[in-house]
Amino acid sequence: MTPHPHDPHTQAHQPPHPPTEPPQEPAMSPDRLDSVRQAQLHAHRHAAAGGLADADRSEAIDDFWRGADAVWARLQQGLGERLHRSARRLQARLDRRAARC
Repeated sequence: MTPHPHDPHTQAHQPPHPPTEPPQEPAMSPDRLDSVRQAQLHAHRHAAAGGLADADRSEAIDDFWRGADAVWARLQQGLGERLHRSARRLQARLDRRAARC
């Protein structure tokens, strides 16, 4: 009777396997090494461009809000004058209407 290969009782009596060495990686060819270096350079440039894009985006957002604040300030300055003018025009219309009645 042949023992089953996965039976723990039979595996204990078998001689240990000789240690195996990890497979060695083949030497990298100059073309492959150049490709790796180009990929690393591309990754570095991509990361640097991402940093610049973040800075540009932040600056653009700041510029937008500075402009929006300036427009709001101008609107606020002229708001009193516009309200006064609107009140005068409304009063003139009311006076004309009262004169017709």
